[in-house]
Amino acid sequence: MWPLPFGLRDDYRNGAEHIVGHALGHEGPRSLLAKLKSRGLAHALSFGVGPSLKEAACLSMRVELTEAGETKRYGEVLETCFEAVGALRRDLDKAQTGARLWSELAAIDRATFDFASSRRSAYSIVSSLARTLHDVDGAHVLCGGRPGLCGDADWSPQRSALLSTLVASLADPSKIIVHVATKAPSVALETERWYGVQHGSRPLTRAEIESYGEAVRRGVTATDLGAPAGNAYLPDAERLRLARPAWRDSEDKDAARR
Repeated sequence: MWPLPFGLRDDYRNGAEHIVGHALGHEGPRSLLAKLKSRGLAHALSFGVGPSLKEAACLSMRVELTEAGETKRYGEVLETCFEAVGALRRDLDKAQTGARLWSELAAIDRATFDFASSRRSAYSIVSSLARTLHDVDGAHVLCGGRPGLCGDADWSPQRSALLSTLVASLADPSKIIVHVATKAPSVALETERWYGVQHGSRPLTRAEIESYGEAVRRGVTATDLGAPAGNAYLPDAERLRLARPAWRDSEDKDAARR
């Protein structure tokens, strides 16, 4: 977890955090997950923002470790994560990379909205919209605060600047909070008084912080890590409209008979 000294709630239209999440969380070639899997250290990961408040926010990465990664090698997992940050920072120095990732995510946002299922109950829709109101302006509630719908559709200097700031924050290992669920703890455990959960904590050592900083620098030259390649399977709204599924025709006939 990377605590940020600024909030992201007012910048949800920029979508820079979605670009970072997509770039670090993708599962294709040169992805962080692919490298961790090749070393037998993890089998899943996700990246996101939480919580996101007006004055502060946290970028969070969750890695589901294998038994090998859990018992003794999670330090190697962390180093690999920072290598991926360094590689992403290198790729985003090319202006077209951020713009390309943004345009791909915006296309997915538009298709998700245009072809959203209409089968949800009214209760489900209303409760979902109420939750969204915590994070976005009222004018953008129906589109779920998706940056590709409620913001300027074009890549902008503001998006580029926020993206650079977020990636620079990720490249600083001195401010991270690490939570490890392991069967082989390396610290003395305490018992939490409410639920009886055993836990322990310790500060990162200077050697660990320096090793993560070195991992960021290694990532700049890593050939097996980087931003995802161009998406050849982006949804085309017009083509999707023409490809009407057969069950829609069946539903229309049933409605006409009723």
